[in-house]
Amino acid sequence: NRRESKYKHEKIGDIIIPELDWNPTIINSQGEEIVYQRPFVWSLQEKQLLIDSIYNNIEIGKVVVRLRSWNWVENRLKQNKIEHTAFKQIVDGKQRCNTILEFIKNKFPDSYGNYWDDLSDIAKRKFFSFRYITYGELGENSTDEDVLNTFLCINHTGTPMSPEHIEFIKSLKVK
Repeated sequence: NRRESKYKHEKIGDIIIPELDWNPTIINSQGEEIVYQRPFVWSLQEKQLLIDSIYNNIEIGKVVVRLRSWNWVENRLKQNKIEHTAFKQIVDGKQRCNTILEFIKNKFPDSYGNYWDDLSDIAKRKFFSFRYITYGELGENSTDEDVLNTFLCINHTGTPMSPEHIEFIKSLKVK
């Protein structure tokens, strides 16, 4: 809900479980929970280029989400692991999804200097009718190894990951 800056969620008891975790984790071979995604790193220019691509109907890549089961969420809550507990985890497309959300929340202007609220209703409808993005899901039974392999295989455009970050991902050993 853009007006209230709220995202879809479920409430279990007094705990709010978000639909999406922007900083997903894997469990390494030592049993530690590790965040494998980078923080938000795109510059204003990169964000504006993505918005321009949407304006011009240029394909912007794939967003991949890992689904988590209700049982997985409940088990995490029983272990008192609230942080990083969600029904979906964004495996690839974090920068792009965040950019689109920030734009429609008027956080930055497009390359023409227009904020979302400056656009006509027709332009907003056209923006939302954009279809040149692919969406994929890793099922509830996907392993942490599946997630890391997927992340490494498709995360090769946009702001490149540093060699150090690529080596960090490769070094993660999962249970």
